[in-house]
Amino acid sequence: MIREVLELTEPRSRIFVKHVYGRFQRLRWIGFALLLAIFLAGPWLQWDGRQAVLLDLPARRFYFFGLIIWPHEMHLLVGLMLALTLALFFFTTLAGRLWCGYACPQTV
Repeated sequence: MIREVLELTEPRSRIFVKHVYGRFQRLRWIGFALLLAIFLAGPWLQWDGRQAVLLDLPARRFYFFGLIIWPHEMHLLVGLMLALTLALFFFTTLAGRLWCGYACPQTV
């Protein structure tokens, strides 16, 4: 009993991170840079004289790379979102470690 209490009060041993070098680490950083560039450059992309992706709420129109989505077409958008959600679940099941290790924006 006394030994267990002493183990709880011992100072923690420090953990030092090892820097990793190699081809896959370089590919990982290139992937991070590309995803970040796409994310940051997105608002300035032009398509047919408009923003490439524009959610025009006052006019009730969504512009997506030349495609204009009106409110009465929302059922198509909902179907697309459901399909993309299922694809995300299946991809996570099959290759979730690839997403977490290479493309997840939380690790940038």
